Amino acid sequence: MAPTPDPLADLARRGFARWPDLLPPGLVSDSCLAAQAIYDRAERWLARTGPRFEVTPLPAEVAPGARYAPTADSVSLDALGPRMPAIWAAAERALAPVFAAEFGPAMPARLSEHAWLRRQHPPGRRTPRAPHAWHQDGGLGFDYLAGDPGAADALLPMITAWVPLTACGRDRPGLQLDPRRREALIPLERLAAEAGRAAPRVEAPALAAGEAVVMHGGTLHATGPCAADGAARISVELRWLPAGGAGRLGGMARG
Repeated sequence: MAPTPDPLADLARRGFARWPDLLPPGLVSDSCLAAQAIYDRAERWLARTGPRFEVTPLPAEVAPGARYAPTADSVSLDALGPRMPAIWAAAERALAPVFAAEFGPAMPARLSEHAWLRRQHPPGRRTPRAPHAWHQDGGLGFDYLAGDPGAADALLPMITAWVPLTACGRDRPGLQLDPRRREALIPLERLAAEAGRAAPRVEAPALAAGEAVVMHGGTLHATGPCAADGAARISVELRWLPAGGAGRLGGMARG
């Protein structure tokens, strides 16, 4: 799949678009080295102290002030220290046309509490961390057991930038996406069936380091396939909502 010639049109029509060089190459390579070092330190810490099963603060020896989500092998983006504001700023400069088209003229709210480094392993490696199943980012914080998926505010009007710090989609796990813009939340019990119906049109792009997939909150996506003998991939995830539109996420969104 070639890079998107008109990302705004693709986002509006297909729910996602490729965005080459969303982050500067120097920032990508520096962040990749730093992220790998963080994961190496985290592995040594976990080997010494035992596994974790819930989101937990990382000790100062790994990444002071950061959080670790063990089931997704994810580290909060603040682990990158001064690189984090540079990542936000670069992405927001590049995506200004997206925010204007989707949210209007006001600067969007960053979902700082849901900005992550994610590590995903190839299927051939034994690991307790499962690939991300099919989901919509706009369902973040929704009570799927008690809430009404058909409510007007069930699907958050979110923009996500998913940025691999290494090339992915062939030898490292990437994303697979249903190229259909959705404006409603899919109930939990229908997700598997919806993913099955989407199978003939699903795309799994091969991405360069620093090349983003920018997606709408309703876009159905999951961890993509790769060679079984491939390597792990580390990616950055950034999310935004319209200014003042945090809704159920409350204080998690900051301007």
